[in-house]
Amino acid sequence: MNYATICLLVEGNPAQKILLGLKKKGFGKGKIVAFGGKIEPTETVEQAVVRELWEETSITVLPVQLKKAGTLTFLFPAKPAWDHYVHVYILNSWKGAPLESSEIEPFWFNVNEIPYERMWPDGRHWIPRALRGEKLDYTYTYHDDNQSLNKIEGNGR
Repeated sequence: MNYATICLLVEGNPAQKILLGLKKKGFGKGKIVAFGGKIEPTETVEQAVVRELWEETSITVLPVQLKKAGTLTFLFPAKPAWDHYVHVYILNSWKGAPLESSEIEPFWFNVNEIPYERMWPDGRHWIPRALRGEKLDYTYTYHDDNQSLNKIEGNGR
């Protein structure tokens, strides 16, 4: 199991815009994704969010600015090395403008125009819930193709 973070950067309350990025390399290459990544052994979850946002977007944030939205588990039975347990955060304020990195190119989207068809299929399930302020606790199990969802379990089902 990989332990990781996801952070949704949003403008407005309620959310009007969301910052997502085109993944240029690594896990999820070619997909539109939220920002985040693996938690290093020497850091807290919040420290990992801060580091990943800086590495991927050059945005500066303090751990106290992060709002925990919950956790998500992603299971890939045909490729268990891809399994992830992810801590999800929402961020409404930060310093700096998002810049492209070697890993990801950021784009702002209106929340009613999120390109779910270019994302992992679980995104259309949990992102709207996170934006509405719902507490996330879901498990997504993928089919053997590692691209389509087989099963969703968790709260709200």
